[in-house]
Amino acid sequence: MPTRFVVHPAYRDFALTGSASFLVGLAAMLVISILGRTAGPVFVGEYLLIRRMASWFQAGVQLPSGVALPRFVAFNIDQSGLIRQTYFLGALLVSCLIGLMLGAILLFWRNALSHLFFGSSQLDHLILPLCVLLLGLAMHGVVFGYFQGTLSMVSASALQLCNLVFIPVLAALLLRSTNSIPLIVNTMGVVMCICSCLFAWPLVRRWEPGGTFAQLRLQSSELLSYGGSRIFGDMGLQAMLSLPAIVAAHYFPIGSVSFLLLGGSFLTVVGAASQPLATILLSRVSRSIAQSRTDQLRLQVTHFVNALIDLSVFTCLQMVIFSDVIVRVWVGPRFLEGIHIIQIVIVAVPFYFVYAGLRSVIDAAAVKAYNTRNIAISGGIFLLSLPIIKLCVPPVYLLEALAASGVLGLAVLTVCTLRTIRHLLGIELKWARLLPGVCLGVMFGALSSAFRGWNHHELGLAGLALYQLVLTGLYLLIMWVLRSSWVRFVLDTMFLSVAQKEEMVS
Repeated sequence: MPTRFVVHPAYRDFALTGSASFLVGLAAMLVISILGRTAGPVFVGEYLLIRRMASWFQAGVQLPSGVALPRFVAFNIDQSGLIRQTYFLGALLVSCLIGLMLGAILLFWRNALSHLFFGSSQLDHLILPLCVLLLGLAMHGVVFGYFQGTLSMVSASALQLCNLVFIPVLAALLLRSTNSIPLIVNTMGVVMCICSCLFAWPLVRRWEPGGTFAQLRLQSSELLSYGGSRIFGDMGLQAMLSLPAIVAAHYFPIGSVSFLLLGGSFLTVVGAASQPLATILLSRVSRSIAQSRTDQLRLQVTHFVNALIDLSVFTCLQMVIFSDVIVRVWVGPRFLEGIHIIQIVIVAVPFYFVYAGLRSVIDAAAVKAYNTRNIAISGGIFLLSLPIIKLCVPPVYLLEALAASGVLGLAVLTVCTLRTIRHLLGIELKWARLLPGVCLGVMFGALSSAFRGWNHHELGLAGLALYQLVLTGLYLLIMWVLRSSWVRFVLDTMFLSVAQKEEMVS
């Protein structure tokens, strides 16, 4: 009887969450495209400022749920369901309380904070939608974090599609004629809260009685302790992504600042691409450590790091070379005057991709907040660069210098992250093995640059997508011919026999 094979559960989860994250990134770009083509740079700048500040404060409202909830749920997956539901309830109460308190503070000092965050007190009308969006993100984070911890990736992906794909796109489409960014963002936040409650309802229906207030307080404290030690790291990362635009808002009109924000949106897309890896790895690494399977984990993470570095170089060069095509198709030709600023920000793609892919491995491997320490180091260097830029760089090049400062901070963060991975898991990165993949990525970048010079016709979205699909397939094929360790590891482990799957489950 022939042996039947099935896809490895890890790759199945990666494919599922990867598809959802791809659509999330696509939806974010689509919303910006809708606003850019109907409202113009000023409204795009307002929307992106709200989204950037929401990403900054999101670390606060998701303090007990972003990393802590899925990690503790995963560690207790074999324990009583009462323990997991108490973690869920504690995370929900704390997240909503933080969101409400933060909203009250923002609204009370709205004029001063508007000047600080947005560069002008006349933009204080953006504060309320920021608060509503934060509350929606808080509730989304708790429900998603619980699904992530239990590896219920079908439910988690469905929640992502509803809250981060359908709701933003429909709100932008249906309300674009109002030219009101506050109305659009308020609608997004309110509907996100309702949708999160609907997804949490099956869990509420299966609620087990027997929980005590003392247990709720203890487990909530665990979430706060674990998440609290990481909040400064998350906020520091968002500072590196946000501060260049916030500083620029004090010296340039919002239309010029939108170039920096659009460049940051490229990084957001990269973060969305790495999100499925972080989502799955947090729970799976936690389980591997709890089950003392560290040798197997070390091998897997080594291949994972090699893949991140190779793919990030290839992706970055392609994005820089075709950035004008992407921007023209995405938001229209009016934004091409700032393309060189956008390209500088895109240079940070490899650094952000490596960090975003490995941060969950570090969080799962140690209770100590190593990511926070790394971000503090890189953030300190980033902050030191800002006054130097202000003193030494002529005003005409200030936007370019601010974009470069963010690249510097993320480069330092990547170096610190790789050192931490080596320390925690005993991984030795053999740079000689990475050289063929990096060189191949550079060669393909040169090929694309020559193609742009040879082809004088403007590429459309379909033409660019077809070209990149062929190029990526050729890149992976050559990597396989060169006997790339991570490519062969993926192919060797992608499929399991039915007997192997049953053994793994048991």
